[in-house]
Amino acid sequence: MDYSARFVAEGVLAPLFAGGPGAGSAVEASPREGGARWRVRLDEGLHWSDGAPLRAVDAVRGIAHAFRRGSNAAVTFLDHSGESAPVVAIDEHTVEYRFRRPINFAPDLLSVPDFAPRRRTQGEALSGGVALGPYVVQRWRDREIVLSRNPCWEQPDPCPDELRFTCIAEPAEAVRSYLGGEIDMTATTGFGVREAAEFADHPHGVRRPIAVHGSLDFGRRAPGFLHAPQARRALAGLIDRAALGSATQGLTRPWLPSSGVWESVGPADRDALRRAAGDGLDIAYSAFAPNAEAVTELAAQLRAALGVAVTTTELTFAQYVRASADRDFCLLYALTSPVFDHPAGSLSFWRSSGRAARQSAFADERFDELLDLAEACEDPAEAERRWRAAEERWWWTVPKIPLVQVCAWFLCSPNLAGARIDADGLLRFERLLDRSPSPRRGPLAHARPA
Repeated sequence: MDYSARFVAEGVLAPLFAGGPGAGSAVEASPREGGARWRVRLDEGLHWSDGAPLRAVDAVRGIAHAFRRGSNAAVTFLDHSGESAPVVAIDEHTVEYRFRRPINFAPDLLSVPDFAPRRRTQGEALSGGVALGPYVVQRWRDREIVLSRNPCWEQPDPCPDELRFTCIAEPAEAVRSYLGGEIDMTATTGFGVREAAEFADHPHGVRRPIAVHGSLDFGRRAPGFLHAPQARRALAGLIDRAALGSATQGLTRPWLPSSGVWESVGPADRDALRRAAGDGLDIAYSAFAPNAEAVTELAAQLRAALGVAVTTTELTFAQYVRASADRDFCLLYALTSPVFDHPAGSLSFWRSSGRAARQSAFADERFDELLDLAEACEDPAEAERRWRAAEERWWWTVPKIPLVQVCAWFLCSPNLAGARIDADGLLRFERLLDRSPSPRRGPLAHARPA
């Protein structure tokens, strides 16, 4: 299997919650002070791979590690402004978390791997020899990671005794390794356009949309659009998203958020859009499949619609990260995913005081007000309405246009009948050999491109 670091972390760590209370290394979460503080009760039956029991101090250590790494989730939500620590052990199995503002979604937030309990012996690379999840890092080299079964994992799950991750740089090479029997599964997002076309009908093909979305972001070199929501909305109405999906052979599919901002876009004033485009536009993108094909199609559409020069620029991943941070670009084809499965996992990071907002020079008092109302609301129906209002304001104000949703597409051996990816594109290693239907993940999907 060619590997993803997030996959390895999911196998070794045990996040506090996985799908809500009752899963993960915690069993209960209860709010205090209207959600400004939350107390979390850990699972007293869990043990580390060396036999040591899980303790509250391990959860406290996990938060300290997150702060050291500069975790955006920890910095954004936890209250680290006072003299006392934002996370304290109440007793041997109870931890209290103090937040900057009252929130109603602590279990969702605490599902982030950043907040998983940690042992003092665990290094930055998770290779300290102990683990709380189903697997332990046995060996970690430049091009290979080997995980072995955690001897203290007591769940009766049908999983392999060992998992071997091999770094394979090119999709074609990964496919050859799979067909040659050297690996049992390719990376879930490792296909290029050529592989997607070639293996569209392969019986071992698995395809599923995941919570990764592509957007067109506007940077400092696009002043005619950067602070002009009406112009961005009009430009969005000219884009054929289905054609983007076709250009990527189904590795992406058309996507628009539920927000009403993108509904009923009227006829575009093309002369005004040409003026906003100035001397032309350039779309930058990171050098990962199938970004080049998507951007080439997008540039052709804008060129035909506006009659202006539209060029493309390929960036290394390091250049892409730098551009995302300093916003020194015209247009950027950006891929993002929520930090956790809740509207706050995307929106709360854009508060005017947050990192994402500062990087994008985004500040909107009305959005901040709507966010306050949504984060603290305890009534589920009312909270849903408030989150929708915050989302609509965000999409109206933030300098980006939604385009597509990414589809995971990979080859998987029938021996791994339990390799059912979830909406985040992740899978549970401890259930890889499970042939029974899963209520949380559907059966393997053999599908053609949309």
